[in-house]
Amino acid sequence: MTTWRARLAVLAVFVAGFLCGGAAANLYRLRIENEIVHSPDVMIQVVLYKMGRELELTDSQKEEVRQALLDARTEILHQTKDVLPQFKNIFEKTQGRIRAVLTPEQQEKFDRVIAERRSFMQEMERKAQQP
Repeated sequence: MTTWRARLAVLAVFVAGFLCGGAAANLYRLRIENEIVHSPDVMIQVVLYKMGRELELTDSQKEEVRQALLDARTEILHQTKDVLPQFKNIFEKTQGRIRAVLTPEQQEKFDRVIAERRSFMQEMERKAQQP
């Protein structure tokens, strides 16, 4: 009987670790996504770092590349505001089709994921509408 309890305790610890690890990974992913949305410089810095390292850019070249990336991002956001409503309609229609095949428990999880994504999309819309 004691070996049975020991095995059950090990299994419980494993499952708890697995669940905590998954939750932590998800929170970390959300934090990174949030940081990228709210600070475009994070993504630009990543690209700039890789380019600087691979191409051995000088400081003045890095600044020029950084400005080019910022300008491109601004232009993309302004272009996006024209197609964003179309994307939104496609996403909503697809979400409805997916939700229809899910169980009630899966629908609850799906709704939470969609709420997170919707927050991201709203932030993109807000940035696209800025002058």
